[in-house]
Amino acid sequence: SGELKISLPESVNPYLDHTIQVMAVSEFGETSLDITELQGLPQAQTVDLYISPTNPTIGEKFDVILSNPSGDEWLSWEWQLLAGSTVLGSDIGFVEANSATIPVELPLAQYTSNPVFQITVETLDGTIHDISRTIVPLPMRTVTFEFQDSLVAGKDAEFEYQLEGIFLNQMDNIQKIDLLLYSLAGTLVHQEQFFGNDTEGKNEILLPESINPGTYNVIVRFTFADGTEYSHIETAQVLGEPEGINLLGLTIPPLMMGLDTLLVIGLIAHAVVLHRRMRASDDDEADVVDADDKYDDDDFTDEFTMPLLDELDTQQVEETEVDDFTEETSSFTSQGGSNHTNTIDVSNPDLYQEYPAGSGRYWSRNSVEDEWQLIE
Repeated sequence: SGELKISLPESVNPYLDHTIQVMAVSEFGETSLDITELQGLPQAQTVDLYISPTNPTIGEKFDVILSNPSGDEWLSWEWQLLAGSTVLGSDIGFVEANSATIPVELPLAQYTSNPVFQITVETLDGTIHDISRTIVPLPMRTVTFEFQDSLVAGKDAEFEYQLEGIFLNQMDNIQKIDLLLYSLAGTLVHQEQFFGNDTEGKNEILLPESINPGTYNVIVRFTFADGTEYSHIETAQVLGEPEGINLLGLTIPPLMMGLDTLLVIGLIAHAVVLHRRMRASDDDEADVVDADDKYDDDDFTDEFTMPLLDELDTQQVEETEVDDFTEETSSFTSQGGSNHTNTIDVSNPDLYQEYPAGSGRYWSRNSVEDEWQLIE
């Protein structure tokens, strides 16, 4: 029997398990081999904490998420939510797991400073973890801000703002607006101040002509009636000249910025004019066709045919008289007729025809716009 002491080299990781083999040799030359396990040191326990959502809403609950990746399936805790020295909430609990989600309510109140969440977590090996997080809630009131015009050096630019929130009252009215323009290097290049006592409105900012075109950071600071402030930050582009000219609802860019756009607009205007002219021409032709139809059908039939038929019925013309009239008319026509028929194209049925067919009555007119005249 005896004792054997072993010193591990410094390069060995003490948190890992190791196997040790021991061989003993007797004075008679006999050997004995034995193997033993050397357990490593326990690793330090780490507990992570997350707040979800990152910015809780006042009057609603948020989640505190605990996680111990190298734990032994055990977590216990005790927490409290503080606003200054006032305790807003507290609780204790445990879970047989390496993670836990703790719901916490953020009371509805007007906070002058951000609440603080404090928690003490104990793992299975007895390790105590004290964790603290500052809660940055969403404000109960916000202000929307929007530029209505492009920012141009030496020109006015209109902006609008509106207060939004819950449980608003007169102490939430906006009494002062500070608008500051910073270069990307952090230099203040322009600022203006506006006063009022309302929850929404519009105003104009006039940029100096000396300002250089480029990208700037715009900070708009709103001061409420209760003395608190709310800031809006955005990036804006300052132009050296307006983007274009508004003409008949179309924004025409400067020549240096869009000559091709001007050409396209010109082509469109030209096409519109041609389209209108073609429509007017089509309408005129339709009117002429309607007039032809009117004289060929309605007027001819109503004005000449029906009275002639009525006249023949009432006078009871005998067949012999009609035959005599036909012979006279045929003779008249074969001899060339009058000067009137000599000027008419007798081959054109729109200007010269017999009606009714076989009656010996011939009608003529100088054009399709004229009324029919009986040739006597």
